[in-house]
Amino acid sequence: MPPNSPKSRPISPRPVARAAAKVDRRLLGRWKSDRRKTFQNVTLPKLSPEALKLFQSMFGRIVIEWGRTHVVIEDGQRKLTSRYELLAQDADSVVVRTFFEDSLIAGERLWQIHFNGRHYGVVAGNMIEWFRKVDGPGNGESDPA
Repeated sequence: MPPNSPKSRPISPRPVARAAAKVDRRLLGRWKSDRRKTFQNVTLPKLSPEALKLFQSMFGRIVIEWGRTHVVIEDGQRKLTSRYELLAQDADSVVVRTFFEDSLIAGERLWQIHFNGRHYGVVAGNMIEWFRKVDGPGNGESDPA
């Protein structure tokens, strides 16, 4: 072996210890869809008044609770639960991966969440749906699952 070269050593398989889940405290707690803020800066295609009212009625009902390892989404009819992983974070946003089953958002999904005061926004199609922090019970740091 030439001088100053790293020594080759055999690779032995070892179990890798799981790191503690990363948590961004800004995300923890309950968040409710904010219809007013969501539609403040949205340009929609020409819709009849009835179609516009129907479309807007889909927003403002969802409540999302982020725990340290799980997220729960409720819309008044369904309750979906998934574990999640925090993949990245910066001063204004986080990226999480969810693992929902049996829903419209089933499978592994990446979500970039942008914080703005007591709100966060998530891209939904060609718009941003805003959620506002909800005060009260269930808004701590425990895991909702």
